[in-house]
Amino acid sequence: KNTMVLNELRRQLAVIRDLADVRELKARAADGSVAVKRKAVNAHIHVPPNFSAFEGVADALRQADRENVRVLGVSNYYDYRVYGPFIAEARRQGVFPLLGVEVISLADDPDIRRMRVNDPDNPGRIYLCGKGTTRFAPMSARAGKLLDIIRRHDRTRMAQMTTRLAKVFAAAGVETGLDDEAITDRVVGRHGCARDAVTLQERHVALAFQEALFELVPAEARAGKLERV
Repeated sequence: KNTMVLNELRRQLAVIRDLADVRELKARAADGSVAVKRKAVNAHIHVPPNFSAFEGVADALRQADRENVRVLGVSNYYDYRVYGPFIAEARRQGVFPLLGVEVISLADDPDIRRMRVNDPDNPGRIYLCGKGTTRFAPMSARAGKLLDIIRRHDRTRMAQMTTRLAKVFAAAGVETGLDDEAITDRVVGRHGCARDAVTLQERHVALAFQEALFELVPAEARAGKLERV
């Protein structure tokens, strides 16, 4: 492991030396002779199996290339094994991979629970975001324990949400047969990912119910049925 780190440092040093020697770099910086153009940055996207605007890592990086984004940050919910393929593909395409975390939390303080912090629709909900994280594995025992707690509470929340929504649809005459396990099945089928890598989000649930509505209700009847829902 140490050999790999040293080799990477040597490689980076060689890149710098190819630019100029240290004294020349200092002189250029001092006299302002080198124009510095900031690279385009997008520090926060999600990639599957999180709900995403992209089909996968490769699709996200193709879009980054089209928009000349040279620093791209991924901040997936609660499972980070996709970060390995993301780093590898980003390096191949000359994009700097920025790794982040995002955790949905609820405020304990009753005053803050009435405030909109960084979620415009849900008072008291706070998205804790970290950028530039350098190590996800191996996790410390405390980090692993906290992440297990977060996942467990999130699974409970999404299961309850899905059950309630299924009842609403059933009351309007649309028996979807959906629960959190069935929606997870759809995510796994769509992205070919490991089942335990899936963290359901509200948008996964919304998409699954939309798909079920379209599967069960003829096109001409959907608007009326959705109005009943």
